[in-house]
Amino acid sequence: MWNIIRGSPFVQVQGDGKIEYFSRQFQHQLAVETLIVAALYSLLAFSIVALILLVPRQRDPTKQRAGVYVWSVILLAGISVLFAVFRIKNPSYPFRLFL
Repeated sequence: MWNIIRGSPFVQVQGDGKIEYFSRQFQHQLAVETLIVAALYSLLAFSIVALILLVPRQRDPTKQRAGVYVWSVILLAGISVLFAVFRIKNPSYPFRLFL
């Protein structure tokens, strides 16, 4: 809704012609930023739900262990990407995981 009210552009083109998906300014936001962050939050939420609900339903211990490993890696990778996005917006953001 904020993007519609403010009329923010979907993406931004830099001076050298490269497309920018994240604005590096605090008071400016691109519409694609909202979609990317919403997708990241959705992925993180689904991975937590999968770890809580889907993995325990597996009868085979090997599949259950593999599910824990896979969904944990997805969760950690998603958090790492989210921290990297926060660092793009705010270079002095103090936290990072893998990226």
